[in-house]
Amino acid sequence: TREAAYAVQRQDSRAYGIFGSLNYEFDNGLRLQGGARYNNDKKDFTAARPYDIRGFAGPPVAPISTTVKGKLVTWDASALYKASDDISLFARAARGYRAPSVQGRLTFASAISTANSEKTMSYEAGIKTLLADGKVRFNVTGYFFNTEDLQLTAVGGTSNVASLLNAEAKGHGVEVEFEAAPADGLTFSLGGAYNKATINDPDAYVARFPLEAVREIHLSGHSETVDDLGAPLLIDSHDTPVKDPVWALYQTVLRRIGPVASLIEWDNDVPAWPVLREEVISAQRML
Repeated sequence: TREAAYAVQRQDSRAYGIFGSLNYEFDNGLRLQGGARYNNDKKDFTAARPYDIRGFAGPPVAPISTTVKGKLVTWDASALYKASDDISLFARAARGYRAPSVQGRLTFASAISTANSEKTMSYEAGIKTLLADGKVRFNVTGYFFNTEDLQLTAVGGTSNVASLLNAEAKGHGVEVEFEAAPADGLTFSLGGAYNKATINDPDAYVARFPLEAVREIHLSGHSETVDDLGAPLLIDSHDTPVKDPVWALYQTVLRRIGPVASLIEWDNDVPAWPVLREEVISAQRML
């Protein structure tokens, strides 16, 4: 019995880096440490689905190739100060990096998705203490991070396809640790954290749709009003120019799937031809 479909893929990766670090400790209990690294990555990827008789996933897919590249200088700098034998203060700042990624499993999908290099800037600071002759330990740490092009995987669509995307993210939080050993063999410990993170990127919403199935996009203007509760309500009225948020969404989709047949719809309160023509020209500029 022959399989109903099969897919193949090949990835050639090259990565190199140069790094170094140094540290210095002062007589007053202050220790400084820093380091840097140059990262350079390249991935060549080819995938295909030479044979497919299932029908629901589309026809066979000829070989598709893509290349992703990334390079960045990452670094970190930290300071540790021993105020006493029982109290230490610390702080750290760092620039992090994750190489670009490729998703090319064509078992159900018919296109390769990629994600740009992920870059994070993070900061943390805190205090570590030993109290009651070492029987009590209390630590507090606060942090903040900002990530550009956070790499995410969106899974969904009618064929449950996985697709890579990038998003912007930031977060902050506080972590607390408490431990007490009032007697030999008896230890109490308590820990807690407050963490808040936000992901804000239109691609994160769009990427969960099966964009590989899109063959035509319709664009139109809309009317703005409010519903019975006073909440904003947008009506697809086809009687105004295409609004800026719609053009932005259109560009987001085009970045992921490339040029595709597009139609400007204007059915009510049709204006003079120059206005219609300008809408078409705006779409053509983005294709």
